[in-house]
Amino acid sequence: MASKIIVDQLEKSGYTTLTLPSANATANQYIKNDGAGALSWATLPGSGKVLQALQPTAITSNTLTTTSTAFVDIAGLTVAITPSAVASKVLVLFNCMIGTNSGWHAHVRIVRDSTAIGIGDLYGSRKQSTSEASAGGAAMCQPTPGMFLDSPSTTSATTYKLQWAAESAGTIWLNRAWTNTDNANFGTFISTITVMEIGV
Repeated sequence: MASKIIVDQLEKSGYTTLTLPSANATANQYIKNDGAGALSWATLPGSGKVLQALQPTAITSNTLTTTSTAFVDIAGLTVAITPSAVASKVLVLFNCMIGTNSGWHAHVRIVRDSTAIGIGDLYGSRKQSTSEASAGGAAMCQPTPGMFLDSPSTTSATTYKLQWAAESAGTIWLNRAWTNTDNANFGTFISTITVMEIGV
């Protein structure tokens, strides 16, 4: 049975009862309070260390397209992570290989649950994006990378995903050039999203 101590709060309102843990701590642990007076031992996450890293299966197909000028999900580029501490940050890294028509633009952004994060400021009618691709004269496939250090402030499962949007009524492709000519000047590619919990 756990022991109890009474702490004088030096207030007229009375006292707070704290319940001590029944066992000893291990090295470098600290004592934490659950907010209701129950004390327990806990280990601080390593500051600045990667506590976990998750990456769903890379998208290798070259059949995903969109003509949407509004942001829509990129199928498969979604990953959920459950932070181990409220103070933890989540580093989101991605690289999409996108093919657009010559001179056209494709936009990519990061979304946490239903909120776009790591995007530019609202400025006129411009798209608030994390990254952008624009093909040259040969309409080649373009790397579209991005990175953002997020503070979700939760220990609940949190979903990160990528969305993309096309220019006007054009078609944009994942993992292939817009022209997709079958010769050695063109390649096949992968697109990925990775999330890492960073201890603080």
